[in-house]
Amino acid sequence: MKHLNNRICRARRSASGRAASIWSCRFAGRDEASAVTPHGGYPTRQGVPSRQFPSAEFLSFLFALFTLLVSACASSRPSVDVTSRTRLMDIDKADQRMFLHDTASRIRYKAQDLPANEQREEFFVEWRGANLDRVKFEYRQVNAPNIVKEQEFAPARERSHVFEIRGDDFHTGGPVSAWRASLWSGNELVAERKSALW
Repeated sequence: MKHLNNRICRARRSASGRAASIWSCRFAGRDEASAVTPHGGYPTRQGVPSRQFPSAEFLSFLFALFTLLVSACASSRPSVDVTSRTRLMDIDKADQRMFLHDTASRIRYKAQDLPANEQREEFFVEWRGANLDRVKFEYRQVNAPNIVKEQEFAPARERSHVFEIRGDDFHTGGPVSAWRASLWSGNELVAERKSALW
């Protein structure tokens, strides 16, 4: 007794003599012809195109194109970033291991305090954007919390600037407690970055 799910196939050479074989199969009472590729792939019905997945090179190209578009959109959007540090000595804390604890050299150097007029707090402001005519840095200090001071920079082709609080302003006002860096085009605020306490 024949089973309905039983599939009996026999192979025969194709008329063209190519390496591909034709499988004549009887399945559920119907005759089907399936082609097998030379590398031993799974049989597929003749006349029915098999699914072809995109190649790895094509997928890599799509990923690179997507990344490029995302970066282009991100770079065209105006933005501003701020980092800061306080300079009280002639060797910064981040560089002390290199200069003060050098085991390859016998030269020993002891960090010195900077002169009072050179001690300062630095704010490195970096921005992205076009048609900017002002970069404004506003700040408040610990010893004068109700006074907002500001410095401005007019960029040409620059994309960064260091704002410094030094001298009497640094020693009298104390450390900066809150700040805001903003980009301006005329009277229009383009982008800003501010501290949590601003």
